[in-house]
Amino acid sequence: GRSDGEGAVEEARKEVEQALGLLEEEKRKRETLEQERVNEKVTWEDKEQKVALELEQLLHKLEIAREHENERGRARKRERDTDRGKILSLVQSRVELQAAL
Repeated sequence: GRSDGEGAVEEARKEVEQALGLLEEEKRKRETLEQERVNEKVTWEDKEQKVALELEQLLHKLEIAREHENERGRARKRERDTDRGKILSLVQSRVELQAAL
């Protein structure tokens, strides 16, 4: 049979292989985690970009809406001015009419 020395060497070799296997596994786990972290970061950056883009679009819509509102306000003011002008000219006509009578 084999001497005790050979058995001890064989045992040590198995332990070293096991330890190396565990190291490899840990390395793979870490690489997987790092890759997941990178993917997560990319996902977050992607989400942040999408949110930023949506915010920009909303701000743009808001500006357009505000501009429309201002335009409507100006249109209403023009209408009021026009109405005021019509009323004033009617009053003026009536005054002139009464003066003529």
